[in-house]
Amino acid sequence: MQIKVVALTKKGEGFPSNKHINAIKKLRTRFDVVDFSRVELKKGFTAVFNAETNYVALVEEIDYVGVIKAFGDGFSNVKIVKYGNVLTEFVNLLPNSNNNVETYKLFNVTIPTLESFLVNYSFKYNVKIFDGDVTLKIDFSTLSFEEKDAFLKDFLTKFNDKIYAFYDTTAEKALLDLLTVRGMKLAVAESFTGGNISALISSVSGASKVFYEGVVAYDEDAKKSRLGVQFETLIKYKPVSKQVAYEMCKGLLENDGVDLAISTT
Repeated sequence: MQIKVVALTKKGEGFPSNKHINAIKKLRTRFDVVDFSRVELKKGFTAVFNAETNYVALVEEIDYVGVIKAFGDGFSNVKIVKYGNVLTEFVNLLPNSNNNVETYKLFNVTIPTLESFLVNYSFKYNVKIFDGDVTLKIDFSTLSFEEKDAFLKDFLTKFNDKIYAFYDTTAEKALLDLLTVRGMKLAVAESFTGGNISALISSVSGASKVFYEGVVAYDEDAKKSRLGVQFETLIKYKPVSKQVAYEMCKGLLENDGVDLAISTT
């Protein structure tokens, strides 16, 4: 389910703070968060919500009662949640959020590996893989709450480092969502991928907010002059090496506008 998250903040409050980021991380494990913004807690703030969108409004415990009164009965599509209760309330946050069919996105795992694990459970599922990107859809309608909970604990224990999203998305979209929430900028330096990573990232709507630059540097001189790769590193370890990949990233990160770097060689 797609939702918009709105942090109801007081004037002058920093955004996004650690509490905002922690709340959004928890919500992303269940929902497709398409927007995350803030609205000042003052008279008339309810005007920003419309009846065509599902919202989660995050509030401090001290403001909870006042916000509930302000909303009245006219905003059934808005779920008001205290920051500290996001974990306990997020399972049934919105009407119809208990959809029996759930999607999980994984990488670096084979279908036989997944199926050898899933065969032990009595539910229907569908798994597809494309260029290493795995989409797993599970129909939990035949399981009780306790059975589903037991499965998810086993599933997360076994595949925790392989799961990148708990909703239907792509790796590049999930990456940009995380960068947007954290206010971070990404740069990419590519050799053998020839600009394909940059093309994937820039294909996502709104990429310009977090994508600083993409550099395609095949020639050794380009790696030296454009990315600061040391001549000695190229001679000793050769262009196709982890040492060169490291220095390509280091060159990108020397720009003050870049927080995260990816390189390929």
